[in-house]
Amino acid sequence: MSIYYVDYSAGVDGQSGLSEGQAWKTINKVNTSMGSFSPNDFILFQGGDTWPNSDSDLAITCQGTSGNQITFGSYGSGRPRFAENRISCGSGNGYISLDNIEVASAAGGNGVDFYKSGGWHYDIFLTNMLVYDAANVGIFLQSIDGYLIDGCECYSCYNGNIYVYGSNYPITNGTISNCESYNATQNDGISVHEGDSQEPCGSNHLIRDCLCYGNAEEGFDVSDGSEVTVQDCEAYGDAYAGYIFEGQNNVTVNRCIARNGNHGMHIGGSNVTIQNCLIYDNGYNGIIMQPYTSVSGINLYNNTLVHPDSGNSGTLIEIDPNASSMNIKNNIIMTKQATYPSRLIIFYSGLTPTNTGTVMDNNCYYHGGGDSGRFFADDSAYSFSTWQSTFSHEASSIFSDPKFVDQANDNYRLQVDSPCKNTGANVGVSDDFYKTVRPQGGGYEIGAVEFPESVTQGKPVYEAFNVQVEE
Repeated sequence: MSIYYVDYSAGVDGQSGLSEGQAWKTINKVNTSMGSFSPNDFILFQGGDTWPNSDSDLAITCQGTSGNQITFGSYGSGRPRFAENRISCGSGNGYISLDNIEVASAAGGNGVDFYKSGGWHYDIFLTNMLVYDAANVGIFLQSIDGYLIDGCECYSCYNGNIYVYGSNYPITNGTISNCESYNATQNDGISVHEGDSQEPCGSNHLIRDCLCYGNAEEGFDVSDGSEVTVQDCEAYGDAYAGYIFEGQNNVTVNRCIARNGNHGMHIGGSNVTIQNCLIYDNGYNGIIMQPYTSVSGINLYNNTLVHPDSGNSGTLIEIDPNASSMNIKNNIIMTKQATYPSRLIIFYSGLTPTNTGTVMDNNCYYHGGGDSGRFFADDSAYSFSTWQSTFSHEASSIFSDPKFVDQANDNYRLQVDSPCKNTGANVGVSDDFYKTVRPQGGGYEIGAVEFPESVTQGKPVYEAFNVQVEE
C-alpha cells in the first residue's frame, strides 16, 4: 500500500508525492501517474486547498481489485475543493473510492461521472462528497455492479443532483444512504432512471435515510429498475412530487415522509407497495395513480394521508385509468379543513373499486364538512354509507376523526381514545413509522403510527439532518 499526497499550496509536481513534505501540486500530475497506482493505494488531497479551473479534471484510469479499493480522498482539515474541475472514470474494472472531496461548479458536464461503454465497473464507493452547481448532473453513475453513495450532499446541479442511470450494462446492486439533495435546477433530487434510449437499470437498489427538497421536479424519481426499496426518507417542497414510481417492478416504500409539495407520491408502475408513510400538506394529491400503460399489484398499507388546512383543489387518493388490482387498507385519509378538498378519494373516467379489482377495507376517513359526496367513482359522488353499500366493500372502514395527538403541528401519533386503535387488519406490515413492532395491545392500528409508541422511536429525517424546517 502506498499513500500519495497532493498539496496545491505547497506541493511540487517533481517530488515523489509519498509524504506530506514531498507532496505533488496538481491534478494533472495525478492523472499522468495513474499507471503507478495499485490496489489499496491512497491518493490524498490537502483539505482546505482549492484546485483552480486552470488545472485538469481528475480522470481516473487506474483500477483496484475486489476488496482492495484505490481511494481518492483527503488529509488534513476540511475538504479539498475542485473548482470547475470534474471527476470522471470511463475505463478499467473499477474498485474505486472517492471520499470527502468537494466538486464545485463542474463545467461542461457531470460533477462526478462513472460510466463505461463496454462492460461494468465494480464496487464504486462515494462517501462524504460535496457536489454542487454542476453544468449537467451532480453525481452520475452508470454501468456499475455494486455501488455506494453515502453521506453525500448535492445541490443546485442543472439537470439533477444524484442519478443512477440505465445503459446496455445495467447498473445494479447499490445503496444510496444518508444523502441530502436539494434545489436541482431541472429534474430530480435522487433518481434511479432509464437511459436516454430507454436502456434499463438493473435490480437491487436501496435508497435509505435520505432527504430531498426544493427540486425542480421530484425529490425521489424511481422510474426504472427492479427490487427497489426506498425507506426512512423524506421529501418536501419539490415542484411536482415528493416521489414518483413508474415503469419498474417490485418497489417497496416504507416509513417515508412526503409533504409540502404538489403531489405527495405518484405511482405509474406495477408492483408498488407504499406502507407506514406520512403524506401530508401537499397542495394537490396525496397519492396519484396515473400510469401511462396498464399496471397492477399496487398496495397502500398503513399510511396517514392529510390534506392541508388551506388550498381548494386536489384529493387524497386519485386513481386514473390503466391501474388495477390494488389493495388499499389500514390508511387514514382526511383533510384538516371543513371545505376542501371536495373528494377524499376519486376513481376517474368510469372507474370503480369493482371494475379495477380494488380491495379496500379497514380505512379511516374524515372530512370536517361531513361525508356527503366525498367519494367519487363511476362518474358519481357518494356519501360514506352509499360508498360502502354500492360497491359492497369497506365493511370494516370508518368515517371518524382519527384524533391525532397534535394535528396542528403535524404530530400524527394517535390519542388514547382514537377510533383507529385496534381496528386495522393484519396486512403483513410488521412495524410502524417509528419502527415500533405491530401489533401493540389488542390489535393492529389504522395509519402509519402504532399505539402505544416505542420509547426508542427514531426521528423524522429532517431532524436527523438538522435542517431548519420552514412551513
